[in-house]
Amino acid sequence: MDELEKKILIYLFRDPSLSQRNIAKELGLTPPSLTYRIKKLQDEGVFQGYTVLVNPNFYGKNYGFVAFKNYYDYIGEGIFFKFKCLEWLNV
Repeated sequence: MDELEKKILIYLFRDPSLSQRNIAKELGLTPPSLTYRIKKLQDEGVFQGYTVLVNPNFYGKNYGFVAFKNYYDYIGEGIFFKFKCLEWLNV
């Protein structure tokens, strides 16, 4: 990975919503050249995926989660799952 590719990563870390056109302009590249370099980083496994986190309040859905020790093997309608690796915990 050369210095230019490191700078591309820095721009994407700072603000992943920046357009490739703006990043290319900041780095003095043409948009197709930037696209090629980003694709190359993806092919090399530097990028392992993209994530979008949506605020649940946007859809009017609010959730809260509580973990508690399960001394009496409680199973109720409010229990979604149990952690197998953490004995005694319900969520």
